[in-house]
Amino acid sequence: KMVQIVFGAVPAIIKPFILGMVRRHVWDAMHAQGVATHHVSDVDRREIEDWDTVATLFETSDAPFLGGEAPCPQDCTLFAALDSLLNTPFPSKGKDHVMANHPALVEYADKFRARFFPDAGPVDMRVRRESKFVLTNA
Repeated sequence: KMVQIVFGAVPAIIKPFILGMVRRHVWDAMHAQGVATHHVSDVDRREIEDWDTVATLFETSDAPFLGGEAPCPQDCTLFAALDSLLNTPFPSKGKDHVMANHPALVEYADKFRARFFPDAGPVDMRVRRESKFVLTNA
């Protein structure tokens, strides 16, 4: 599905070559960053553990932001990560986990978006719901 989203407009005759080049480039970049040196299940587990830790901050505080009553720079960073996780059409076990287990994080991201980015419009809930994780080592 991701290939259809990203490369749907590429002519069929050159699509295999373009996909091969992109896959090699992404794989090389991931390896250089150290991401590709870990097993997929380890990366998924670590991501879920990280989101569980972040969720604990909201479960143990009544403040609407990490900085208290007003947002701080860390709120901006957290929102950017959450918005990217929740509102992109790419599948993710982390996205599925946050949506299923941490409604406070989802609510935080939605409220932050509505307050500070009203021109961005409402969230496309279809994008959030259609998260089916499939990974191949192609």
